Amino acid sequence: MSPLEFKKALNILHNEIKVCFAIIFGKSKDETFFNEYLEILKETIDKPIIFNVNFGHTAPLYTIPYRGEIKLKFPSKNIYISK
Repeated sequence: MSPLEFKKALNILHNEIKVCFAIIFGKSKDETFFNEYLEILKETIDKPIIFNVNFGHTAPLYTIPYRGEIKLKFPSKNIYISK
């Protein structure tokens, strides 16, 4: 996804992002556009962000359960997930 498409996607998700306490972003493929995405996030979102997290499509596979409790510890960027 190009940086422009990424920014458009964030704009589309604006109402959902508004009600979040924090945002966790996964690692992009081959870290393509890593710096560009990070700058867009900093400019667009005024919430705590943990960026470049290995979950979802990575090996080993880590998933985040729906309706589970997630605790984010800043600035250490630790993520605690309960089932």
